[in-house]
Amino acid sequence: MNPGRQPRSRLNPGPPVAAKVDLALCTGCGSCIAVCPIEAIRLKNGKAHVQTEACAGCGTCAAQCREKAIRLG
Repeated sequence: MNPGRQPRSRLNPGPPVAAKVDLALCTGCGSCIAVCPIEAIRLKNGKAHVQTEACAGCGTCAAQCREKAIRLG
């Protein structure tokens, strides 16, 4: 455990875990962009890219991705 940091728990869940895109699997279809409730995903060079500082870690994009190219954490 890091000094000064509280352990993650139900009462202290810590910061949200941002979604990550496996660029090798992403086809750039944009389905994740359409469902992101906070518009934290953009297409860049034909691939989805998550703006990690904006991502709430809800997992909606990962559930929508047909290619299974998005995961949390």
